[in-house]
Amino acid sequence: MGSYEVRVTDAAAGAPEDPTGFWVEHVRDNHGALHVRFAEPAGFRGGTVVQRAGEQQLVEFWSDAVEYSRTRADIRADDDSGLVLVLAGAGELVVDQDGADVRLRPGQGVVAGKSRPLVLRHAGRARGWVLNLGAGRAAGVVDCSQGLGAVVRTMVRTLSAQRSTLDRVEFVRAAESIAGLVPLCVRPDGRTGSLAAVEGAVRVYVAEHATDPDLTPAGVAHALGWSLRQVQLALARAGTSPGRLIREARLGRAMEVLRRAPGATVGSVAFACGFRSATSFGVAFKQRYGMTPGEARESG
Repeated sequence: MGSYEVRVTDAAAGAPEDPTGFWVEHVRDNHGALHVRFAEPAGFRGGTVVQRAGEQQLVEFWSDAVEYSRTRADIRADDDSGLVLVLAGAGELVVDQDGADVRLRPGQGVVAGKSRPLVLRHAGRARGWVLNLGAGRAAGVVDCSQGLGAVVRTMVRTLSAQRSTLDRVEFVRAAESIAGLVPLCVRPDGRTGSLAAVEGAVRVYVAEHATDPDLTPAGVAHALGWSLRQVQLALARAGTSPGRLIREARLGRAMEVLRRAPGATVGSVAFACGFRSATSFGVAFKQRYGMTPGEARESG
């Protein structure tokens, strides 16, 4: 899978004498064969933050006005048939594929295929993210205004913001989680109100926030834009409940900590993993794993 790398790049700093030439090579290195057309080449400014581990890649970008096009010749040149999620962060991004212009305002996104001709353009001061999704997912507009789409948007932005705190495994797992949720947000087939979509979003949200001692089933539902009843119905289909899912996530995290940090006290682990009481933590842990937290720590 390779190592996890984070690269921060500025076109002007990278090649003051030829920032546009530098930018073309840099963008091709990130996204494969394509053509670049600058609105005003003189004094061009642009920058990226690239997070990469194997096939997983997230690129945050900003720049002056520019147009990128991937032609049939480009497609033949690198034979990349993957899909990408393009998410607007500032300004307006225009994605043209299959004869349809999709105008993305901040918070909106689209899944585009690299196996078909594609044009992406924007005016100056635009900012956005491009996440590799791999193959086999439907292309289309992603509704990031509410429900699961809003969760995906938040996850992409957070994954980018937390780049320096992540290791390879954490980055890959987070990127894969996002890629798994995106198809459920694509209009018109990926309705975010389906119970399967609700279940997936709840599981991701709980995994990310389980260590918050104030996390409750009602809080999860409110954060995701659904009713508590919808969340309960979605998880009931999977044989669980919001409260049980939160408890399982906390216990799983606690088991990892106990085995990874044998010097940690049981109380400190309990509070770090979202439990308000070492006693209640010990009871729940014994019921779940058939051993006490102390025994689990010693076995690690």
